[in-house]
Amino acid sequence: NGLQAADMVFEYLAEGGITRLTAVYDNAPDLIGPMRSARFISLKLGRHYKGLLFQSGESQATQAAAAADPTPQFFDTIGYQFRAAPPRYAPDNLMIKGPLVKAAEDNYFSGIASFTIPKTRPVLPSGSGALSVNVDEHYSVYKYDPGTGTYLKTEQGHPYSDASLGQPLRIEMLITLHTTETLLNVGDGHGSYIHDFDLDTSGRINVFYKGMGYSGTWSSTDSHGPLTFTLDGGQVLTLPPGLVWIDVTQ
Repeated sequence: NGLQAADMVFEYLAEGGITRLTAVYDNAPDLIGPMRSARFISLKLGRHYKGLLFQSGESQATQAAAAADPTPQFFDTIGYQFRAAPPRYAPDNLMIKGPLVKAAEDNYFSGIASFTIPKTRPVLPSGSGALSVNVDEHYSVYKYDPGTGTYLKTEQGHPYSDASLGQPLRIEMLITLHTTETLLNVGDGHGSYIHDFDLDTSGRINVFYKGMGYSGTWSSTDSHGPLTFTLDGGQVLTLPPGLVWIDVTQ
């Protein structure tokens, strides 16, 4: 629930080869979830986009990382989140409503400065054709729909949709962000190793927009500021209004 309303969604591998999502909102929709525990990368994304991270618990290693470079975090133990009824079942049923996101911010984190995710529809040169995009590391295929100018996503053959809308997910821009992925020799409490991703230096990107593909670089000039995306021709990429999906891969 609530994916279509996100400004950005970052997808990345977690333990056991599953993927996790961190959704970034300027304005929280009516319903978001299910929420799960934090990962190292979600702490970094909280830093970069000056956000308040809503989650359900974290491992001792993640707690240590959060203490070393704090990101404001809101845990379900305080309240506000709730458990949805079937057909959702624990642990995949922890949800929150948009007004409760606002209440949690106002009541516990009113000192956080406001921040708006920069969004301006880009004007791009002609690129290479990109009607179908495979992201093998995330078992995903993205198909361009010229009727809506958006990409549709399937993962392991299953179409992604927003449960609140009952409609396929419509992705305005797809970015594959290539970076260093490290398996940390620290257990997560469940017998798996923790994935860590570098988001604080630079690397390559592939950008897919309006059925065209582009290459470029991502960079972080400030570990507490948004990532910068630059096309190979030197144009700084702006992110369009609507959903931007970022696959964080090797």
